[in-house]
Amino acid sequence: MGQYVAFPKARSHIHHFMRQARKVAPIQMIATVDLTRVRQAQRRHRAQGVHVSVSSFAVKAAALALAKYPEANITVRRSLRPRVYQHDAVNCLMLFDKQVDGGAAVVSARIPGPDRMDLLAIQEIVDHYRATPYEDNDGLRDLRTLHRLPFWLGRIVYRSVTRHPRRRAEVEGSFTFTRINQPRVIAALPQINNTLGLVGSATVDTPVVRDGRVVVRPAMHLVLAFDHDAIDGTLAAKFLDETCRILDDWNQP
Repeated sequence: MGQYVAFPKARSHIHHFMRQARKVAPIQMIATVDLTRVRQAQRRHRAQGVHVSVSSFAVKAAALALAKYPEANITVRRSLRPRVYQHDAVNCLMLFDKQVDGGAAVVSARIPGPDRMDLLAIQEIVDHYRATPYEDNDGLRDLRTLHRLPFWLGRIVYRSVTRHPRRRAEVEGSFTFTRINQPRVIAALPQINNTLGLVGSATVDTPVVRDGRVVVRPAMHLVLAFDHDAIDGTLAAKFLDETCRILDDWNQP
């Protein structure tokens, strides 16, 4: 016979996030990215003894795309008199799994201003968050504090901290990015608490047509979830297309 058990405190932030995210009804779009040039860039970095993940390339590309379309870098504050907050900076929140109190939980790396950072600086932040244990990571100090709070108080604190759009973008990003590295999983449709969220799939060799010929290229599906209350589909499609174009034609250092 089944029984109730306590909700894991290590996942309390996800619970608080989902309660807030229910206010957003995101629309999703999906595109396919040719990662041939990204693979070439990875090999160049590897020859210099540096590993750069596809996720770092994607974060950089999305940040550049959002800088090109600043009208998408906004947050809607929902109330009886809704207001739109225009952000003056691009911030990314990269999500990944980490061991927290003996179990797996999704945590996040804050990457401020990735449109102005070089690729290796982004990768350095990602490596730090991935390699540093949850208990020792200074960037997760606020998360550890939230986990120690009673659920009712954590819910109030989370709502208070993310209430103002500027602070929400600092905490939860102008956009979020995560990647599902299971080759059979071709897409995941994310929930969001801000305006833009991206999910990349694993890289899979895929037959595509180029110049009338079928060739095999490394490809990634990229899903965008966007808040239709904030932006229209045309602008969302332009942002997604520009992100893909930058990755397709990668020419950054």
